[in-house]
Amino acid sequence: MAFSETWLTPDNTNDQLLLSTFHQPERKDRDSGGYGGIIIYVKNSLSYKRRHDLEIIGIECIWIEISVQNNKKLLLGLFYRPPNSNAFTDQRIEESIDLAYNTGIEDLVITGDFNLNPANTTSARKLTALCTQFGLTQCIDESTHFTEHSSSIIDLFLLRNKSSLLLCGVGDPFLEQNIRYHCPIFAFFKFVKPKSTSFKRHIWLYDKGNYNEFRHELSLTDWNALYSQDINVWVQNFTSYLRDLCVRFIPNRTVNIKPLEPKWLTSSIKCQIRKRKRLYRRARLTNLTSDWNKFRTLRNQTISDIKLAKKQHSDKAIDSLLNNRGNKSWWSVIKSFMSPSYTNSIPPLQVNSDALYDDAEKANAFNDFFVAQIKLNADPQVDPQPPHYNVRTQLSNIHFEPDEIIPILQSLPLGKANGPDLINNRILREGAVQLSVPLSCIFNKSLEEGIFPLSGN
Repeated sequence: MAFSETWLTPDNTNDQLLLSTFHQPERKDRDSGGYGGIIIYVKNSLSYKRRHDLEIIGIECIWIEISVQNNKKLLLGLFYRPPNSNAFTDQRIEESIDLAYNTGIEDLVITGDFNLNPANTTSARKLTALCTQFGLTQCIDESTHFTEHSSSIIDLFLLRNKSSLLLCGVGDPFLEQNIRYHCPIFAFFKFVKPKSTSFKRHIWLYDKGNYNEFRHELSLTDWNALYSQDINVWVQNFTSYLRDLCVRFIPNRTVNIKPLEPKWLTSSIKCQIRKRKRLYRRARLTNLTSDWNKFRTLRNQTISDIKLAKKQHSDKAIDSLLNNRGNKSWWSVIKSFMSPSYTNSIPPLQVNSDALYDDAEKANAFNDFFVAQIKLNADPQVDPQPPHYNVRTQLSNIHFEPDEIIPILQSLPLGKANGPDLINNRILREGAVQLSVPLSCIFNKSLEEGIFPLSGN
């Protein structure tokens, strides 16, 4: 996401501008005046680097190099060209684009607010000269800026390789303004997001939890201290307190998950492999018999440990197949053997006598099939009226007691993922007796007020 005219100053720190699931923003503020300024946000799943070597002093521009599929690179430049910029500014913009052009990166994308309206003769001449010089194509053909009396295209997408573009256009304005506003522009490219080789995950070792101390701490808790007239605040206080107790009594840590690594490759084997490589480099450097002997000893030990780890992994898989037939883990093991290279592509479809290979054609075929399953009568129909029942009794009050909550908590299934509150069923089962009192109060208040807590949605 790229923004121009941020009006940011050094007093606005990056910590104030962070967005969830995005890297730290790349920004350039105007040196004086408090206006202008540009900023770029890049998703955490994308690898990129800032190209300061392409940024010319005296203009507002940011260049980043993004890694995409098969080691390809995409070079993205964001510019803000103020209105009534002089020839010196235009020359500096050309110099920056020239540096980017000479990197040899085929997929060159330039965007931003250039204040060059193609409908204006002078602006159109400047824009045409720029595109001709660097082999660029301007892709926005709808107005992006609106005033009381006019509309213009001043927010641009300039591409060097238009074949990489799937779709671009102009979106609706973010702000509800009737006069003098910009509309966002967007683009979709034909790149496949590179697969992440690793990711962070926070894990909880529930089997090693100190549940006696956990229950003891719950029994000493003053639940009234968490109470609030607002049930949403009350539930949030309760959930936060329970999570804090989990951190204290349940071992937990953040681990680095590498999904492409074999299952048998443990941390101890990785350590041995790294040590083996160090001993090998040292032996080659010194060429001493003692160093070569140390290397060979560790090498043989590492090979033995790898063979043992592979055997243990296979034995565990076989045991799972024999003892857990039909459940979720059994099917996971079967899938790992049958389809190690998973693909989510749809195979060719045969419709009547035609074979469909294109994804869009397959999607249309599925759509036509499902639409054909229902034929609605075009004639107006009167909706049937539900039957009327004579109800002699009514349920005027529902009230939960703690004794009713306990067996429900104790019967919660294990092995399930956490809910939106990040509280695992194991925690609720272990503290069922102690948690039944505050939970029954929360349930009763929710029913009395007819409000379902937002944190449970």
